[in-house]
Amino acid sequence: TRGVTKSAVIAEHDSSSLLAEHYEEVRELGKGAFGRVSLVRDLTFGQERVCKVVSTNGMSKLVLDAMRKEIELLRKLDHPSIVRLYEFAEDPMQDQLLLVLEYIPGGDCADLIQKAKQPLPESLVGRLMYQLLVALQYCHLRGVAHRDVKALQLMV
Repeated sequence: TRGVTKSAVIAEHDSSSLLAEHYEEVRELGKGAFGRVSLVRDLTFGQERVCKVVSTNGMSKLVLDAMRKEIELLRKLDHPSIVRLYEFAEDPMQDQLLLVLEYIPGGDCADLIQKAKQPLPESLVGRLMYQLLVALQYCHLRGVAHRDVKALQLMV
């Protein structure tokens, strides 16, 4: 749509009720020190998404501001090799941030490497590296540096 920025079409909410109202949880994908990641299904369109729920309880203002900045950057990036942000909510009453992201069913490269019984085929590694480099070029042309590129962050 001409004249409309991507960030204008990504829904921003002020309550974590977004999850209950628009999504049903399919299964938990992971849990960490700051929150959990779940596979969810969009109740309107039936599409699977990933929901990251990040606890902001006890988080320093510096870290929280960095997360907000990262969300703002992700809102502006629109590239096939970069996970898409669909909507997000910051709920100060629940001390949490929710991000609804594109679901990439193949998992991450760290998992792929760990489960491989032999070295990965050169052609596969080449395709993955190409996608990574194209995405990084897209970011760099927009003045964005990733600063945390690792196999765990690369989805396949």
